[in-house]
Amino acid sequence: EMTAELLIERVWSYCEKIQTGELKAGKKHKWAVQRFIKDVERLAAEDCPYYFDAEAVLDFYEWAKQFNHVEGILAGKPIELTDFQLFMAANIYGFYKKENGARRFRKVYIQLARKNAKSQLLAIMASYEIFPTQEKHRVFIAGWSREQSDEVYKAIIETTYYYKKTSEKNGSGSTKVKT
Repeated sequence: EMTAELLIERVWSYCEKIQTGELKAGKKHKWAVQRFIKDVERLAAEDCPYYFDAEAVLDFYEWAKQFNHVEGILAGKPIELTDFQLFMAANIYGFYKKENGARRFRKVYIQLARKNAKSQLLAIMASYEIFPTQEKHRVFIAGWSREQSDEVYKAIIETTYYYKKTSEKNGSGSTKVKT
């Protein structure tokens, strides 16, 4: 069973592989990895305005696992977040402000090459922002064209539809998702 500690170990290992060159990455991604490491290291300082909640990252991971891939060779199989997706999730869902408990990053810009499952990942992130919490979040989807944005919107509909069908079928789904 996955724990918050194991997830963060995966993220840390991913960061080390980027830094050592074992995994190839672009300049901006390397900068993001460096910032993440620096931010984690400074958490111990009393004057650090943030704390890291590994359980929040685990919550997102568990949310994503409830969905299946909707297209491609993995269609119908459960989603297992990759290390780079976990790295993004740790940045987005891990850091919180000490003063008020708000997430550090409230706006996210994700740029990935074609065929990296970004529409489905963004759909999972958007549905996570909308469905499982009592908070009222506004989620905006933007792309170079309306068609691109529609792809993510359709992925949200598909993932929640298939989630609902799967949970109805086996009775194991969360009751928090309503479509």
